[in-house]
Amino acid sequence: MRAILRFTLTLIAVLAAAAPAAAFEIQRAELVHGSDDRWRLSAAIDYELPPRVRKALDSGIPLTVSIRVEVHQPRWWWWWDEELFAVERDMELRYQPLSRRYRLDNGERQRYFFSTDSMLWAMGRVEGITVAEGVDPNALAGAEVRLRTRLEIDKLPPPLQTSALISADWRIGSNWYVWRLAD
Repeated sequence: MRAILRFTLTLIAVLAAAAPAAAFEIQRAELVHGSDDRWRLSAAIDYELPPRVRKALDSGIPLTVSIRVEVHQPRWWWWWDEELFAVERDMELRYQPLSRRYRLDNGERQRYFFSTDSMLWAMGRVEGITVAEGVDPNALAGAEVRLRTRLEIDKLPPPLQTSALISADWRIGSNWYVWRLAD
């Protein structure tokens, strides 16, 4: 009986440690259908880095934060919803000691900041990420949209990955932010 109790408590502890800490919080999000027939994401996200992660960034270790958007169509006759499309965008954060500036690279452009807080604030103002193109708005009526952001541990430098997998400080992300598109 004690062995079962020990095993259960160990399993609960392992599962609790594997869950990402919610240091990123999505305040609002919406998909906007433009006149060019593209669906674009607009969101406001609060990013907060734990002291250990902030220290690593200030030491010159690049961090990658991803934003994932999924659009699902509910199916009443099946267990799982149909995934219509999904998009993931990476943003690299890096401190450059020689210029004493932080660089935010979202794949399309690079921006520079004098403080971590100003970089995190700018990173949280998401505008214009193309999620879909040429999709009829009627086909998406009632679709469920999910948004999540997290720190990508697997994109850290290899010597740091092992330490990051063990430490809860590095497993940071947001919960899924879910909303439905209007009918």
